[in-house]
Amino acid sequence: MSNARDELRIKLLQLGGTISSCWPDRGGKFDQKKAEAAVDATVDAILAAGYRKPRTITTAEEIQDLPALTIVVYDDMANGGLLQTYVVPDDGTVMFKDRHPFHLMTFAGDYINAEDMPLPLTAVYEVGA
Repeated sequence: MSNARDELRIKLLQLGGTISSCWPDRGGKFDQKKAEAAVDATVDAILAAGYRKPRTITTAEEIQDLPALTIVVYDDMANGGLLQTYVVPDDGTVMFKDRHPFHLMTFAGDYINAEDMPLPLTAVYEVGA
């Protein structure tokens, strides 16, 4: 299993090759050594800026463990379904998630019980991660 650094590096090298092939004045030439050096510097900068590979949430229990202000996305567009973003609210409902129903909130302000959430979710921003 590759780590976030390796995955970013591979994607950036692929992107560099694709972009380079579109430059007619360069004849599609791609300098692998220069590209790798540039990619390594870019990967370091992205990781230093706080990039973390998004993780998949597959259970209501995992939802309940998320800290306040974490943002998750449900994406079923490939199947003709919806794309919806939710946030773990910081309005006090998080404080009682062990004793009462725990809710996520849509960006429209609607609350949804964690046990009624479509799964899987992708955590795109986790507080403290």
